[in-house]
Amino acid sequence: MADPSLYKLDEAGMAIAARHFARLPQIRSDAEFADVTRQVVRISDQQSRHTPVEARALVVAMMQRLIEYGEVTAAPAQRLAV
Repeated sequence: MADPSLYKLDEAGMAIAARHFARLPQIRSDAEFADVTRQVVRISDQQSRHTPVEARALVVAMMQRLIEYGEVTAAPAQRLAV
């Protein structure tokens, strides 16, 4: 995976990531989660500090969708643990 600092976006970059996030569909299954994960790894392996912010912001948005799905699927287990 690419250097994590590539994804520390400034305010303008975060605005681009937010637009990408709004356009990306929610992840609804473990299979979709696995597919998006593979895409993030493939894309990020090709990125460098020369990659345009637009492309890096897309990876940030995709990672946020992955996090969102993880939180949704973990919620029932967390409720049972209480």
